[in-house]
Amino acid sequence: MDTLNQANPFFIRCIKSNANKIPNEFDEETVQRQLRYTGMLETVRIRQAGFNVRLTYEEFIQLYRMLLPKGLLSSQSDVRDFLLTLNLNRDNYQLGTTKVFLRESEKIKLDIELHQQIITSITTIQKWFRACLERRKFLRLKNAIVQIQSFWRMVSAQRLAQVLRARTEAALHIQAAWRVYKQHSWFKKLKSCVITFQAYVRGNNARKKFIELKKRKRPLPDRIQEAKKIPEYKELIYDKVYAKDSEE
Repeated sequence: MDTLNQANPFFIRCIKSNANKIPNEFDEETVQRQLRYTGMLETVRIRQAGFNVRLTYEEFIQLYRMLLPKGLLSSQSDVRDFLLTLNLNRDNYQLGTTKVFLRESEKIKLDIELHQQIITSITTIQKWFRACLERRKFLRLKNAIVQIQSFWRMVSAQRLAQVLRARTEAALHIQAAWRVYKQHSWFKKLKSCVITFQAYVRGNNARKKFIELKKRKRPLPDRIQEAKKIPEYKELIYDKVYAKDSEE
């Protein structure tokens, strides 16, 4: 009895679909007669007319915890307030001291609300799970894109460095060639100036030597006449004459 009291037993009554025991054949009159004779129709009518659903507050809270604002922490007053917020017919449910009495119609409404809440929760969980999956996929794609971008930037930087290096080398070659050209031009000008100066100096020296040679090649009488004009020559002649007179 203790085991039975802890469980919720259900009594199943078998109804024959036809008198010939043929599968997949449904005889409406035979089924209605069996339901009428067994009292099932009257039982259904009585259950529909009365409060056939009888739940304790703990059972109600456990069953409809997803609809209650406080969940499993709800109290009897929370259950009363919750039922007042729903669009239920006040004549179809009663609140007792320890139990909640509901008609089948109100039980169906509560089950529909519970089903909708469960579907909403499932949808929320699915959205969250799909968001997690999409975020993981997005992060993988982002990491892959970042790696591709970093690789491409590295390649672009290497290419740019090669171009800049080539330009720098070309600029250095051009600068070196320009400096060589300028130094060569300056050297040519300097060489030309030096050669001109040397030619002028050599010409001047040659002219001086020519004048001296020309003077040396004058006739002897002219050279004697010029020597006579020199004061030293006159003194020399005078000394010779004086010495000759002294000897005589």
